[in-house]
Amino acid sequence: MASPIVNTNYGPVKGLQKTSCYNKQYNAFYAIPYAEKVVDEYRFKAPRPLQKWENVLDATKVGDSCWLFDKLNPYEKKIIGSENCLHLNIYTPELNPTKKLPLMVYFHGGRYTTMSGSPFYYGPDYLMEKNVILITFNFRMGVFGFLSLKDETLGIPGNAGMKDQVMALKWIKENVECFGGDSENITIFGQSSGATSVHYHLLSDASKGLFNRAIIMSGSAFVPWALIPPKDFAYRLVKALGYEGKENDADILEYLKTLKPEDLVSTQETIFTPNERATGQLIAFGPVIEPYMTENTFMSAHPFEMAENAWGNDVDVMIGGCSHEGLLLYARFNPIMLKSLGNFSSIVSLNVQLEPDDPKCGEKGLQIKRFYYGDSEPNEENIGTFFTMQGHKVFWHGMWLTIKSRVKNVNSNTFLYRFALEPTTNKTIRQAFGVPHMRGASHVEDVFYIFKAEYLEPHVKGTHEYEVMQVMTETFTSFARTGNPNVHRLGDVKWNPIKSFEDKHQIKCLNISNDFSFIELPETKYMEIWDEICDNVKF
Repeated sequence: MASPIVNTNYGPVKGLQKTSCYNKQYNAFYAIPYAEKVVDEYRFKAPRPLQKWENVLDATKVGDSCWLFDKLNPYEKKIIGSENCLHLNIYTPELNPTKKLPLMVYFHGGRYTTMSGSPFYYGPDYLMEKNVILITFNFRMGVFGFLSLKDETLGIPGNAGMKDQVMALKWIKENVECFGGDSENITIFGQSSGATSVHYHLLSDASKGLFNRAIIMSGSAFVPWALIPPKDFAYRLVKALGYEGKENDADILEYLKTLKPEDLVSTQETIFTPNERATGQLIAFGPVIEPYMTENTFMSAHPFEMAENAWGNDVDVMIGGCSHEGLLLYARFNPIMLKSLGNFSSIVSLNVQLEPDDPKCGEKGLQIKRFYYGDSEPNEENIGTFFTMQGHKVFWHGMWLTIKSRVKNVNSNTFLYRFALEPTTNKTIRQAFGVPHMRGASHVEDVFYIFKAEYLEPHVKGTHEYEVMQVMTETFTSFARTGNPNVHRLGDVKWNPIKSFEDKHQIKCLNISNDFSFIELPETKYMEIWDEICDNVKF
């Protein structure tokens, strides 16, 4: 097969022709840069615009990820990466279509510390069947992407990783038509921390006009872990790696520059206090409210405040999650934890924005405990209740608040889905989380009905899982193409957007399970108790 060559606005790129697991031909272009390398003095700074090139760029091989600990690789868990990582992958079924193709840009998850846009995790096979262009990409994570220093002279206010994402979207907007895409029909979508990124782009003026629709999967800028508090994480990190100086931003930065990337990656998740771990503060370097304004500020206010008049309120959105999101936490769960929960103040602390030792936090914690457990105490026999509660705390209530913040806007639609199918064949993710015996759809399981990961076998034609994959890809791509996720494969099921919160029983979702139905959201009664204790939220 001849290697396809496309002339972008920055220079020519050579890709390759591939065949999907279902024998669909498509074109793949890997590791196309969208910004300059982030090396030396630029390691922690905002990305620099890409320079043009003349010779044909070889885009036939998957590029390096940004620095990360590849924890979710089922074969080999190790630190990998490069500072030459700001690139994207483009998959298109046609380079010269008679009608421009809609574009879907995926933001990977991984708690802002791991994963990448690699086809190892996010292969295009299923989506290539639906005549859309798919783009996946890398952005800096951990301390590399989210170091935030208050000293204005250093030029590192934070959110470099989010600014990487903005630069990628700008490159895509400028160049997608070279690949047969429609620059006026771009949908961004992401899962977990990728979903929080998608929501942040709906809120930030830095992203205004760079896309047309958005799909938020199991996350939100309103989940309790999406915004990092202004703590001394950078100082803790360098101290853990041998720094003996004072807490001075300039000195900390100089020391950081001398350290090996591998050492930064291996240490950045070890610097939490016991209290922070107990409350669920498990990300040291992620999105922050920037301490001062620059020409490319991404976030200058709290997400709740940004949402009030966000440009993205006028953008159509699909949002949803898995029925048992909290099973994600099973692998690192220790039953001894249940005996230390006390008044549950550590459970609700991040959500209600109070310290665990605050009496008000204790009162709110007891409300949650009584609601979920009644007169019982948490124990191994009712362990499922603990994971149900964690799924609501960590994921579902943030998504609920996102819908709440949007329904008052009459210029856009918000469609809600709930993925409740427990897999019967591809159980790799369940095994990675240590939950093959637990019932329900865990966090991330919906992703593999959109993407064909290289380490998973494709869904077998004729099975219900194959049918679910078809429904997922068809509803997602229909929404990307027209703003309407209703497709023939849903039969008589009509999926309507949410237009009001006045009657909570009218908060309905497309429920994807052993069948497809449009039902009242089963989590509604739980969301109402979280609303009650989170009186810091004014939506």
